This record gives sequence, structure tokens and C-alpha cells, in this order.
Amino acid sequence: MACSKPVISTDLPTGVRSVNRHGITGLVVPPGEPYALADALNQLLSDNRLRAEFGDAARRQVEREFGADQMVSKTLEVYREVLG
Repeated sequence: MACSKPVISTDLPTGVRSVNRHGITGLVVPPGEPYALADALNQLLSDNRLRAEFGDAARRQVEREFGADQMVSKTLEVYREVLG
């Protein structure tokens, strides 16, 4: 994402859902469905505009949510919460 590349991920009940946003930064497919994964890969491989659009959105999201300042701030927040 930081390299302006679209993402294909599986819909796991983890942090993946908050990082890759279906139809915005990439595509999300159901876990354990290889044909859905193949379809998503083929969709991105065959559509230059869509790859660029998702890649640009992915880069913006990384800059907005995962930059060094944001990560330091979020880490300090966790430390403060744990330490009371």
C-alpha cells in the first residue's frame, strides 16, 4: 500500500478489515475460496485504471493512518492505557 499498490486480502475477523477497504484500496475475498481470489487477481490484472485508483487510495490511507507520527501516537496511547 505504501508503494501505491492495490491490495487483495481475505475477509478475516482481524485487523485486515480495517486496513484493506473493499472497492477503495483493493479487493476483499472470502477465505478459502481460491476461485474468488483468482477472479480478484484477474480483475486487477486486466484493469489498469482500477489498479491505479486502488493504489493511489492505498497510498493515501497509509500516509493518513500509518505514518510514523500516527504510529508513535497510537503506541503511546496503548502504553498510557496499560499503565493506567
